[in-house]
Amino acid sequence: MAIAYCMRSLRFGLVVILSAAWLWSMIRWRGHPNGAGVTLMGLLGFAGLGLAAWIAPIEQRSIRITIRVFGAIVGVVALGLFAWLEILLRNGL
Repeated sequence: MAIAYCMRSLRFGLVVILSAAWLWSMIRWRGHPNGAGVTLMGLLGFAGLGLAAWIAPIEQRSIRITIRVFGAIVGVVALGLFAWLEILLRNGL
């Protein structure tokens, strides 16, 4: 029982940290929207937000599935855009 509570608290803590990282990256991007480095950080923030949807301890099955599908789509798209922009920047965009 205590281990389950500890794991649930750990999962909740990870979700809070990933959500805070996403919020911080969006605040940074708002200050410098045209910077490539800040845009890369913002994309990684969205990838972290997609990962947070998988870590979050959600009890109701239908909501959990919907949030995980949405999180997977956001995370994969963000990682794809990150890789694409990184490749463009290395080739001298």
